[in-house]
Amino acid sequence: MNYHIQFFLTRNCNQSCYYCSIFRDGITEEVNLTRLKYILDAGPSNVTVEMTGGEVGLIPNLDAVFKLIYGHRSVKRIIVMSNGLVRKNGVDWLDKVEYVEHLVKDIKGIDIIKFYDMNFDVNATNIIVATEITTKSILYNWDHFKNSEIMNDNFFIKLMNNKTHDIKKYTDQALSLFSLMGDNRQYKMVKCFLNKQLYVSQKKICSMNPPHTYIDFDDNVIGHCAVNFQGCDKKPFTIKNYDLLPSGELFSDCNYCTSCYSFDDGNDKAAYLIKSKKGDFMNRSYR
Repeated sequence: MNYHIQFFLTRNCNQSCYYCSIFRDGITEEVNLTRLKYILDAGPSNVTVEMTGGEVGLIPNLDAVFKLIYGHRSVKRIIVMSNGLVRKNGVDWLDKVEYVEHLVKDIKGIDIIKFYDMNFDVNATNIIVATEITTKSILYNWDHFKNSEIMNDNFFIKLMNNKTHDIKKYTDQALSLFSLMGDNRQYKMVKCFLNKQLYVSQKKICSMNPPHTYIDFDDNVIGHCAVNFQGCDKKPFTIKNYDLLPSGELFSDCNYCTSCYSFDDGNDKAAYLIKSKKGDFMNRSYR
């Protein structure tokens, strides 16, 4: 099995999305390569690393960071998340990673508001956040968008669980949109949000072995769940704590877990989480 962990390599970002609770303003420093190697050496032997932020395109020594992660014996898969700055700056290694790009800030009416004047990368997974503005814009202009490029398979219109925008204000519209899109998983996520008692046992298992665990390089902590960066539990990054992570001994359910709705709800997910609790490493697709 493949263990997945997100590396928040920097909290700084050159954008200030109103629905993001992770970014900071400031000068982005180089990633300490010695410390990065130390973390990689201490981790599992079969790992997927998600390079994210903040905005990783701001990191001055990004090429060296990539080369170290790519060449490390334990790393089997790399995901890079960017608002488009990595591609805009130009790197020669995007074909070696799974590139995920969040180029769209919002959709207002039929206007797609991008961070940069670039075409979408057809080889990337393109993320569009289902904020209230974006959700209503796509829904109310469905005839315009239903055959557009943002409905292609490499686009993912996603909820952001418990961030600064409030799904409670537009649950009906979100349900209608995901129904039109045929996105049953996110439709069920909204339904789960409306009834917090659903899937309690699976939430319990997920809280012990969360698939969204992260390391915050700026604050030197291990976070329970990147889906709620601010609200989740955090532990100091130590080798002892890192060793406890894959076995499900580092974290347990916290207050945030009771209201989480960002997980798969099928029986296969429950069986998978139980299997991971027995010692197998977690593996999740980006979606």
